[in-house]
Amino acid sequence: MSGTAAASPEVSIIVESYNHAEGSSLDRLMLSLRAALRTARDHGSTEVLLADSSGDPDLRALLEGDLAQVRHVDASGHRYDDAKLVAVAQARGEYVLFLDGDVIPERDDWAARHVSSLRTGPATSGFSRYEGGFFQRLCTVMDFGFLLPATERELRCYASNNAGFQAGTLVECPVPAGPLRCNCYLHAEQLRQRGTPARLVTGATVEHEKQPFWEERFRRGHDQVAACWTNKELPEARLVRLGPLAAPLFYARDVFLDWRRLMRGRRDLGLGRAKAAVGLVLLPILRLADLPGTVRALITPARARIVSPASQTDPTP
Repeated sequence: MSGTAAASPEVSIIVESYNHAEGSSLDRLMLSLRAALRTARDHGSTEVLLADSSGDPDLRALLEGDLAQVRHVDASGHRYDDAKLVAVAQARGEYVLFLDGDVIPERDDWAARHVSSLRTGPATSGFSRYEGGFFQRLCTVMDFGFLLPATERELRCYASNNAGFQAGTLVECPVPAGPLRCNCYLHAEQLRQRGTPARLVTGATVEHEKQPFWEERFRRGHDQVAACWTNKELPEARLVRLGPLAAPLFYARDVFLDWRRLMRGRRDLGLGRAKAAVGLVLLPILRLADLPGTVRALITPARARIVSPASQTDPTP
């Protein structure tokens, strides 16, 4: 399993440190790396790489002892997607799995479940949910609801924190550059247009670290509009030309999708009928927190929408 073994591994697991640079703790990243090593041992013939763009001078020194098998990849100066692609270029596996540094697989066979599907398809996504209780389950609906219900099916978007690819797919159709921190929506659309859509893998579930509510809601509100800048095929892209007048329409669309996804996926979230009914009431209230970010994106002039792929500056605060 060692990253220094002579034989080429079948699988490369890439963990990123970009989230650590954004504020996720070093302890959380260490937990993710240890989880990556456990699932690597479970599957066999697997290497673990750390795409390190964090700039933390203490991080590399921690890759010793039980973490000594993690291969450090210097991705300094690169943003979220680009840091992963730097590691992809150095990965030796036939299959490449993305596991973010702020998520923990629920099961040690996480890698095996992705690879089982990747043997017959080019891309996969597992189900991602926030750790915690009822409130975090509602946040899961808002941020990862596109993965509900968690059943085997084709996806219009994958979860970049919990995804897999045939290595050749990332060569032929790499993650595109764009104005977002993560361009998984556009990449998933490109895969779909090639006739090779990503598929949801049941059982490949990860628990995502809790996020600061207001900061995350602003970013999510902004990014749903920013996604339309590069992917004009999205149904909601036509709303952008209305400017800030489109904000209520984005809000109404989100609430409708939240309600539908909650009712279809409540069992995947462990919610009974009573809690789901409370969720139907609370979700429209929680979604109001997205509006400042949505308005910010809708009033952003076209000339300010594109950032350098190598820049550390994120257009979504």
